[in-house]
Amino acid sequence: MKILKQTTLLLLLVASSVFSQSIKPHTIAIVVSDIEVSEKWYADVLQMQPFKQMLFPEYDGLKIHFLKNDSFRLELMEKNSSFAISKYVEDYDINKSPLIGFSKIAFSVDDIESEFNRISNHNVNVFMGITEDKQFHSKFFIIKDPDGNSVQFIQDLVD
Repeated sequence: MKILKQTTLLLLLVASSVFSQSIKPHTIAIVVSDIEVSEKWYADVLQMQPFKQMLFPEYDGLKIHFLKNDSFRLELMEKNSSFAISKYVEDYDINKSPLIGFSKIAFSVDDIESEFNRISNHNVNVFMGITEDKQFHSKFFIIKDPDGNSVQFIQDLVD
């Protein structure tokens, strides 16, 4: 009976390690208005390396540029028919009427102050400076990319 219990426990441990998954970001895709400007911005701000470009003129001038770092890939897409909501909704305010879909991307950092200083040297549009969130025991700041998309950086604080 003791061997059966030990074998069952061992099988459960093996099964849990085989069937458990670690979900991590692989690729984030963003539609942009100027792919060259955005590629430089994301390469500088997120410290990513461009590694591939694809052109599909037959699909409304579709351009795709890929960047990567050790954590994930970024896919920037530009297409002739892409548009900003502000073109159709005068004085559009995401806080008053958010579109359905993603509203920001956020990244964890170890030292919020040094990251803020590094990123500020790239002449970015700071939407919200370093702010402490007492409820989540964190500090964060938010910047805007060249198309006005929100990019947040978060440092979890030790209790």
